[in-house]
Amino acid sequence: VFKTDGQRIMVYGTLVANGTEAQRVLFTSRKATPAPGDWKGVYLGPQAGSSVLGYVTIEYAGQSTLGYLHWADRNVALMIDYSNAKLDHVTITKSQNQGLWLFGSTNVITGCEFSQCGGNAIVAEENSRPAISRALAWARGSAEGSVSSKGIPSSDPGSRSADKERSGGWRPFLRKRSLHSLAMIR
Repeated sequence: VFKTDGQRIMVYGTLVANGTEAQRVLFTSRKATPAPGDWKGVYLGPQAGSSVLGYVTIEYAGQSTLGYLHWADRNVALMIDYSNAKLDHVTITKSQNQGLWLFGSTNVITGCEFSQCGGNAIVAEENSRPAISRALAWARGSAEGSVSSKGIPSSDPGSRSADKERSGGWRPFLRKRSLHSLAMIR
């Protein structure tokens, strides 16, 4: 269990956090009565490519601001920046803002849950190409505004855009989908 008083965790090397189904690794608030935004979040920088988060929970993060990165303040529980970290059964919950922000990253995301985020559950930009399977994603307590993609060209055959979804293609990067249609991403 890692508890913080509002700080952020900045990783510029390899982070290996391997929990189990019975004993998860927990990143959380130190406050007696925790609330979304109690601490900033976790940042995995470009040198964190070999990082693995397995059976990890990140809760009560998303405080403004994780950092001024790529010309904008990033308000997010977990940001992966030009890194191909592996996420396996990671739960991001009760973030004051975004849940997961991918920037120029190609990650393997398996069995993860993103819930009760004040903003989008997942944001992917700068040509991020995650491989997502068996994930549950919703924000603001519902699927409204759950997943957003920025900078992923719709002409790309592997595009994860709403245009692909309407034509029956790959679906996770959508906005304002019902929980029933977004819940299981294969």
